[in-house]
Amino acid sequence: MDSIVQVQGLHKTYGATVAVEDILFTVGEGEIFGMVGPNGAGKTTTIECLEGLRKPDRGMVRVLGVDPQHDSQTLRLRTGMQLQQSNLPDRIKVWEALDLYASFFLLCRLLVGGGFDILGLLHALHSTIHRRDNP
Repeated sequence: MDSIVQVQGLHKTYGATVAVEDILFTVGEGEIFGMVGPNGAGKTTTIECLEGLRKPDRGMVRVLGVDPQHDSQTLRLRTGMQLQQSNLPDRIKVWEALDLYASFFLLCRLLVGGGFDILGLLHALHSTIHRRDNP
């Protein structure tokens, strides 16, 4: 079975705090993999290193054979990301929100404006998003 994710000796600190200490794991093709642990165990930091959002202090990370630190654009074209939490600013314009999320993916960035034009929704790009509180 081919490895889709390879992590060897991943180490990340924030000042004197060690967030991830020399972990090693692989995820094979077709394998379902999850990370569990208490708050502060380094789960989010590890995933952010896999996505190329954080730079490890040392160690090797490969996702689909790509080094996320040196070729994050190629990786983003081949994978999807879900942020742990996101909050849009109050009174953000539709086009600003689309621009933010499209910036994660080059192809989406090229298609956003054209998609609204095709759907006849160009007028909506400058509308303000109004937040609704969940009941």
